[in-house]
Amino acid sequence: ARLVGVTLLGSQEFVHYIDLHGVIVAENISIVSPRLGPGLVKAVYVKQGQQVRKGQLLLKLDDAVQRQNINAAKQSVETLKTQLTLAKDLYNRQNNLWKQGIGTEVQLLTAKSNVETLENQISAANANIRTLQEQANATNIYAEVSGVADEVSIRPGEIFTGMGPSGPQVRIVNTSSLKAIADVPENYAGKVKQGSNVVVILPDINRTFNNLKVTRAGKLIDPSSRSFKAEVSIPYDPAIRPNQIAQLRIQDYSAGNTIVVP
Repeated sequence: ARLVGVTLLGSQEFVHYIDLHGVIVAENISIVSPRLGPGLVKAVYVKQGQQVRKGQLLLKLDDAVQRQNINAAKQSVETLKTQLTLAKDLYNRQNNLWKQGIGTEVQLLTAKSNVETLENQISAANANIRTLQEQANATNIYAEVSGVADEVSIRPGEIFTGMGPSGPQVRIVNTSSLKAIADVPENYAGKVKQGSNVVVILPDINRTFNNLKVTRAGKLIDPSSRSFKAEVSIPYDPAIRPNQIAQLRIQDYSAGNTIVVP
């Protein structure tokens, strides 16, 4: 005699999933870099692991050259203004003489041209000062996004380029918007699409997210792996970290009122 298992058959809903391995990715990862090229770091205002907000000052680069250029440009403008004052005085005198029938028209036009030339020079010099000030402001390195300073590997006296030998010198990670990404085999291209039901499991932290949807299904098949990307937005959870391993159970088939046999 042998033991036999018996199952009572009846109609029920049948759902089938494909199990895939994926990874958690942060949508907002900012690698901080200088706007106008590498510079010498004078001060660092952020520490690794610190919460930062968008627009917060992170680093201060050396701006001595820019400040010297600005001072020189301002002195040049003051010289031009002095010359302009004299040129206007000469023009007014020449104009008064011309009205009295004294002098030549060439002298009047020359005096007027000198005034206009100096005015144009001052305008160009002021524009140059604004450019120099913008360059000086670029030595202040600000955070472009809010998040956590996940990497700060720069110190005063070092050259800040954005990327060091071992990777980013300053990296900000915003974990408020996360997604799980997995490679889906090519033979499921007709079954896995945007809107497909997904269950995401994070075994390392014992988290399971049900009733999620595929937010994006790639249209390109990778010729080397014969697969395409599927993305799923993940609800915010402070315990979730980027690059964490995830298991994705994507629904590829369902049927109602079906007799299901184990």
